Amino acid sequence: MQSALIPSRNALVSVDLLSHPDSDVRVSVVSCLTEIVRITAPETPYSDDLMKVISNFTNTVFNVTVSLSLLYLLVPTSLVSQEIFRLTIEAFEKLADASSRSYKKAEFVLDNVAKVKSCLVMLDLECYDLILQMFRNFFKFIR
Repeated sequence: MQSALIPSRNALVSVDLLSHPDSDVRVSVVSCLTEIVRITAPETPYSDDLMKVISNFTNTVFNVTVSLSLLYLLVPTSLVSQEIFRLTIEAFEKLADASSRSYKKAEFVLDNVAKVKSCLVMLDLECYDLILQMFRNFFKFIR
């Protein structure tokens, strides 16, 4: 099963998709990635060591496409893992607007994150800034 997913997994983590200017495209990408994580659970499609290396990068690094491309060349697999977590949190922001084109996909992402308990991985890798951002978003939606 793992080997059958390799082409899809690798295609989804391209810099062009992860930093696409359209947020609906990014939500679609993270929807596919969370499905791959769900399918491969309890195994992860990316190694914990590589995920831990980039968990220390700040979110601001990913707001600049040039920096993203440069870092992708330096540490491609590990950078991708942090970016997936960041895109997952971004997808959750779509839950604030039920009429959004991406609402159903964001709901799907939330469901997969809950099933696989990806938030626990974020805790294990000490992605505290992302976890804080996630909870702030959820509390903002509730109000």
